[in-house]
Amino acid sequence: MTFRFFIFTLLLLNPATSQALYLSQQTLYSSAQLIESLNSDGDIGTVDAPFSWNLYAGYDKTTTPNDGAPPIVDETYSYSGGINWAGDSDYGLGGKLNYSNTPAEQLEARGAQVTASYHWSYAAFDAETLFTPYLTFKIIGSTTNNIETFSGQIPRKKGAPTNVGGISELQQSVIGFDFNWKPVKFWRFDFEVDQSFFNRDVANFQNRLDSATAFQTGMSGFTGTVGGLSRVTYNFGIFWEFVTGWRIDLTEQYSLLAADNSSSSTTKTTIYDQITKRWKITTGVEVERSNALNDTLAILELDCEI
Repeated sequence: MTFRFFIFTLLLLNPATSQALYLSQQTLYSSAQLIESLNSDGDIGTVDAPFSWNLYAGYDKTTTPNDGAPPIVDETYSYSGGINWAGDSDYGLGGKLNYSNTPAEQLEARGAQVTASYHWSYAAFDAETLFTPYLTFKIIGSTTNNIETFSGQIPRKKGAPTNVGGISELQQSVIGFDFNWKPVKFWRFDFEVDQSFFNRDVANFQNRLDSATAFQTGMSGFTGTVGGLSRVTYNFGIFWEFVTGWRIDLTEQYSLLAADNSSSSTTKTTIYDQITKRWKITTGVEVERSNALNDTLAILELDCEI
């Protein structure tokens, strides 16, 4: 899947029309999960042009324990694409479309996201370190329709059973705020909070599924919450370039789930190495904890510039 998407991206956005093309292949693996994703992004026109694009394709296979029965295996396929604008005034706008599908659960999600940002360079340029301290503020808004298709039969007193079918839909709207602060050249800090709103009871919708882990990377649309859809999510990040070309990223996601108000968390630690001017590699570990799934995954990511 990711190879086909890679070829499609190169044909659609080749260096003849885009001066910069970046590709990122990431794998997360454990005994319970396999997550493969490919990100690609670049500038539209020249490097100095105000517009850029991004595309994403992902595959997530999750095995959930099922007491007294075979485990529940879900495979989710996710795709998204967007465009961003950043003007000379330090303001920015972005938009993205999202689609995902979990065949075993008969689930799919369709959504859109918009962002507005402001980049504030609050101190003078330091000629010695070649760096300007900054703060970035971002407002995030998204909406996702989660759709379950079902079918069955109603027995009749006389004759064959009657076939029935329909859909169950849950709409999730999210408003979020992100603050990104880089006070010195080698340290960066990030904080984001996202609040979700739903048009119906979330527990009733999720109880129709075999496993709520289908929401993890696909059905949640633009978040990666484990254990189900969240009511509120907090994200924290610390990024430290401790040696030139080497960086440690520490991120923590904490969520209160909408169905039962239980908590869900994801802790990630990665080490990034700029191997060459065009290639970098990232390794690390991710720990996920929720009522539905407790897991530890190994991370391997390879990035390149074409």
